[in-house]
Amino acid sequence: MFPLLPFFESEKVTAELVKGSDGYYNEGVWVSATGASSEIKIVFPQPVNQKELQMFADGEHIRNIVKTWVEGGVETRDKLKDADYIQYEDRRYKVMQVEDRSFSGNYLKVFMAEYPYKKA
Repeated sequence: MFPLLPFFESEKVTAELVKGSDGYYNEGVWVSATGASSEIKIVFPQPVNQKELQMFADGEHIRNIVKTWVEGGVETRDKLKDADYIQYEDRRYKVMQVEDRSFSGNYLKVFMAEYPYKKA
């Protein structure tokens, strides 16, 4: 297998990965739990093209949806576990979709949407 991601080493930036954790419903309202965070290297976020944008629900189109590539460890929401977030340059992105690209190198293509947040 040919590792493609190392060719983008100069395009990688440091970001913070906030892992999704088990949340719960309180009287019908979803309550997110705070997950552990760690440093991660990502390829500089890129805008999505029109074809990629069509993968998302119409209501999501109003968000700033971008794509990046990472070597692993990023997940979307699964049942009662919240999706991961990637924080980069005062912006917070929710992981919306992950495509396994292990067939062309050991990496994941990640689509993420910007969500506002307040820095602690």
